[in-house]
Amino acid sequence: MPSSPFQEFMVVMMRFRLHLLMEDFAYRSQPTVTRIITKWLAVMSLRHKSLIIWPEREILGKTMPECFLRAFGKSVTIIIDCFELFIETPSDLLAKCGTWSSYKNHNTVLIGIIPQGTTRQTAHVRVHVERVIGLVRRKY
Repeated sequence: MPSSPFQEFMVVMMRFRLHLLMEDFAYRSQPTVTRIITKWLAVMSLRHKSLIIWPEREILGKTMPECFLRAFGKSVTIIIDCFELFIETPSDLLAKCGTWSSYKNHNTVLIGIIPQGTTRQTAHVRVHVERVIGLVRRKY
């Protein structure tokens, strides 16, 4: 049964708001719901790209909180850690590899937080960051 664009959009909004599993959407298979959500995320990303802003290093340095300056100096622009939010295993192999965390032994989301408090998803640097976090935790 084909879905209208409004119905598809509502599936995405329900997934975000209620954190429903793919299997929780009645009368649709998991791959169908996954395709709908993937399609709409791409549309929303393109449509709202201007709302996602990464500040310049100079601006970050000027507005960095004093406690960050004392602790890390001006060389830090982002703090990266693995936010422990387990996600469903993606069926796409590239997405599966991009979200797998050997540190958490599960598919997770990696979040970066700039000193001003804004978050940004940074899954592509997962492996390096997890190694650094492991080294820091062992040291301290």
